[in-house]
Amino acid sequence: MIRDLLGGILSWLRVVRVAPGGACRLAEAGLRLLGLPAPPAEEARPAPIVVRPDFCVEVLGPGDLYTRFQLERFADRKAEAPCLYSLTAAGLGRALGRNVQVEQVLAFLSQAAGGSLPANVAGQLRLWAGRFGQVELEEVVVLRTRSERALKELSVLPETRAYVTRRLSPVSALVRREHLPALRRALQALGFLLSGEEPDELDHPLQPG
Repeated sequence: MIRDLLGGILSWLRVVRVAPGGACRLAEAGLRLLGLPAPPAEEARPAPIVVRPDFCVEVLGPGDLYTRFQLERFADRKAEAPCLYSLTAAGLGRALGRNVQVEQVLAFLSQAAGGSLPANVAGQLRLWAGRFGQVELEEVVVLRTRSERALKELSVLPETRAYVTRRLSPVSALVRREHLPALRRALQALGFLLSGEEPDELDHPLQPG
């Protein structure tokens, strides 16, 4: 929990700086928060990164560890010399899955790039974030009956109704793949299937596309 706190919100707020190895220290904002003296002011440095319209992020020079560490959280490294990262939906999804908000990512990119963030990049990141978690895939099989009455009966019988939850038509329904063995046993016990009978209708999963 402490590691997530240090590497999460406190790091994003620049209260602490976290190195890739896990070591951390108070940043200037953290020192001010605790009323401690800030380190001597450093000379102004150029922006450590350049964000391109093609979704590539170039780290200028060697880059500081903090910048590269943060980029690793939501971008995919493409090359080392020059140091290039690629902004992708999958990379952003990693950060979103750890409760990092897209606006935090955009704020970091804008600050690290000296305020220069292409509008198309910001818009696409927000679009990806809006899609995150909106779709689920699962492997299923199709249960087909020879009559509407049979499917209605299976939908209400205590032994089978838990497995017949999503009907496609009056004579077909979806069954989760992991429920297939239990459903087959129930169908055999109820007399809908002969023992050892495995009809094609229950053996062809719908594979996620």
